[in-house]
Amino acid sequence: KRWKESPRYVRMARIDPNHPYKKFRKWKDSLSRNQGSILVQLRSGHLPINAYLKKIQKCKDDYCEWCKEKEGQLISEIINHFTLDCPAYKEEREEMKQKLG
Repeated sequence: KRWKESPRYVRMARIDPNHPYKKFRKWKDSLSRNQGSILVQLRSGHLPINAYLKKIQKCKDDYCEWCKEKEGQLISEIINHFTLDCPAYKEEREEMKQKLG
């Protein structure tokens, strides 16, 4: 009820009258607090990786430290690189793929 009365609801409804907030909130609430926090950080782009940390002036560059040191490559540590491409997390991705099928 409070959400529907807030000015943000009105603005969001104008953008997408069928926005999935309720569905997302229900799904997020089924996760642990830690999992929910990480999910919200991923979706909002506020995950503490170098691209975001540089944006808020907490580090000098946005390069992936692992790729810079181990691979000698200057690759921006954005969320896609961090979650999908970085060789540092290859084993974790493979394990997750096996568990998910």
